[in-house]
Amino acid sequence: TMLPNPVQPGGLATTFRVPVPAGLPSDGSPFTVRITARDAAGLSAVDESEFRLVDLTPPALVELDPPDGSVELSTSPLLRASFSEALDPATIDAASVRLERVSDNAGVALAFSLESDDSVIALQAQAPLEIDTEYRLVLGSALADPAGNALGADANAGYRTARFDVLAPAPSARLVEGQTITLRSGAASGADLDIDRVKYFLAGTAAGETDSANGNFPQATAIPDLAEVGVNLEIRADAFALIPDPGGAEPTESPRASAITTIEVLAADADTDGDGMLNG
Repeated sequence: TMLPNPVQPGGLATTFRVPVPAGLPSDGSPFTVRITARDAAGLSAVDESEFRLVDLTPPALVELDPPDGSVELSTSPLLRASFSEALDPATIDAASVRLERVSDNAGVALAFSLESDDSVIALQAQAPLEIDTEYRLVLGSALADPAGNALGADANAGYRTARFDVLAPAPSARLVEGQTITLRSGAASGADLDIDRVKYFLAGTAAGETDSANGNFPQATAIPDLAEVGVNLEIRADAFALIPDPGGAEPTESPRASAITTIEVLAADADTDGDGMLNG
C-alpha cells in the first residue's frame, strides 16, 4: 500500500510513504522494491531498487566439526566452526578464537582461514598437540558480522587427543618363552599422533625400533627366556617425532609419549593348559 503526500510545488512530483512489510530479511540481506506509477492519462513507468534493512541480528554458532566433547582426536586436527552468517574477518584473531590446554590454560598457536562465504572458521594448530590431553576451544564474544553485531557470549567446546598404547600383544596376554611376536603401538582409534619412530623395550632391554607407521609401527622380536625376565614381562614403547636438521644431519628425536603393558611368560617345557602338549 502506498500513501501519497501532498503534491509538491509546481505539481511535478508526488511523494509516497511505503510501509515496511513484515518478513523482510533482518540480517542485512538485500531485497528488491518494484514500483509502478500511472498518471491520469494512463501512462505508466516502472522502477526497481534494491534495499537492505539495518542488520541487527548477531551471528550464531550452528555447528562444530568435530563436535563438542569429541575424544580420540588426532594431534593435528582441523577444527571448523560454522555460523549462521558471514563474519567480519577483522574480528577473528588470537584473542577471539583460542585453543587452550585445560590443565593450565596454556594457549596453542593457531592458523585461521575463512570458508563458505566467510561463515565458517577453519583453524589448525601450528604445531602438534600433546597426546592424551584435554583442550578447550573458545569462540569469543567479540566475533561479529560485517554490520558489527557481536556474538555476545563466549562459545566453548572441549576435546581430548587420542592416547598412545601398546596395541600388540594385548594386555595380560600369555606367551611362551622363545616365541616370536610382532610388537605394535599407536592410537587404538587409528588417530594420527604425529609420531615418526617407536623404540621397544622388553624388561628394560632394547628390543628394536621402527620408523614405519604402516601397521602401527610393527617390530618383530622374541620373548626372552623365563629365567631371565620372570613370569611377568613388561613391554614398553617410546614414541618420538623426528625433527629435521637444517644442515642435513640425522634428525633429532623429540619424545612424544610412552606406553607400558605387561604379559605373562610361560615356560616352553611346561603343559600350562593340561592338554598333554608342552607350551613350546
